[in-house]
Amino acid sequence: MGLLDNLKRLIKEDFPEDVQETIGKIAYVYNSFAEQVVQEVNGNLDFNNLAMDTVCYTVTVASGVPVGNNLVKSTVNNPSGILVIKATNLTTSATYPTTAPFVSFAPSNNILKIKNISGLQDNNKYTLKLLIIP
Repeated sequence: MGLLDNLKRLIKEDFPEDVQETIGKIAYVYNSFAEQVVQEVNGNLDFNNLAMDTVCYTVTVASGVPVGNNLVKSTVNNPSGILVIKATNLTTSATYPTTAPFVSFAPSNNILKIKNISGLQDNNKYTLKLLIIP
């Protein structure tokens, strides 16, 4: 999607005199809203405006299977995917994931059951920053 064209503001004087009062009331709401939409889409759109969620999840794995807590709560209902955008080893800071971590999960409304996480060192505790995508 490209940039939105500049909007044409509603100006009550552009309309017949008998509807100018009504157009003035509509323009008061419309002009402000339309300007905000154009500004957001044309360069001010950030993560907070998207229907995604970030969640920090602390986990230890054994052969990729989470040990203990395997549930993650999210604001995204039945997500289609999870990306690990940061992995911090809390056990040994000089030990890194062997590959980019990949999360297999089963969604159930806003709760995700983590089935497997590939790429993490066994028996090391990690904090993963997850990007949960609708």
